[in-house]
Amino acid sequence: MHSILSLFGYNLNPIRNVESSALALSWGWAGLVLLLLALVPLSWWAYRCEGKNISDKMRRQLLAIRIVWVIILAFLMCGPVLVVSGWVPQRNRLAVMVDTSRSMSIKHKETSRLDQVKKLFGSGFIKELENKTGIYPEVFSFADNVSPVSRQEVEQFNFSADGNQTDISNAVRNVIGNLGEGSMLGIVMISDGVSTTGDNPSMALSNIRTPVHFIAPVQEGETADLALHLTRPPAQGYLNSSVRVRGEVSLHRVATSSVAINVRRNGK
Repeated sequence: MHSILSLFGYNLNPIRNVESSALALSWGWAGLVLLLLALVPLSWWAYRCEGKNISDKMRRQLLAIRIVWVIILAFLMCGPVLVVSGWVPQRNRLAVMVDTSRSMSIKHKETSRLDQVKKLFGSGFIKELENKTGIYPEVFSFADNVSPVSRQEVEQFNFSADGNQTDISNAVRNVIGNLGEGSMLGIVMISDGVSTTGDNPSMALSNIRTPVHFIAPVQEGETADLALHLTRPPAQGYLNSSVRVRGEVSLHRVATSSVAINVRRNGK
């Protein structure tokens, strides 16, 4: 069936095995019937008005030919289409998302988080993913918006950390909607984990079927986005030369088992 339809000029490249085929009309079969009810009487009346001096046998033959042509014309006017159904192989996809928000420009020991990502890409990270999965990953950058990145831009590492906000939940939904959740094997997200707007990522990502693997571009000893909240400036104590500080320390993600915090006399 596939070869026969190809001989008639049908492009069946996406379909591997044809299971069934059916003829349909854009106007529907009811539209064809209504069109014939209008055209056949009109054709018969026009033929009768011609008044040709021919035998009855010849008249019936000409009328039959005219009606056949009217039926063919009406059929073509109704827009015939051939509906073919079959097995279409699904292409698996893999996505790599790179955070380009301003927090990725934070430096630790003169190396920014985005520089760490550049070093990762330079070590053949994308090529290694392709070799292990057999799929070249689709690369996206995300911050204020989600943008696809071409192979040339990936090779040149054409990324800049200039985004004003980061919505991890919406970025993942955008990529899945773009590539199709049914064909997604997984998402590798390279981010410092800071989500400044949108839904809670931990709750939003738990509702999707696509696995998301996070890679944190930090170095040992670096703490990502530490926030120190003091209810008031630290008060200097004189008893035993000690200082009592009241406040709260919050950490979004820590790249080491311990973090040293120094509080100076000026309150910083």
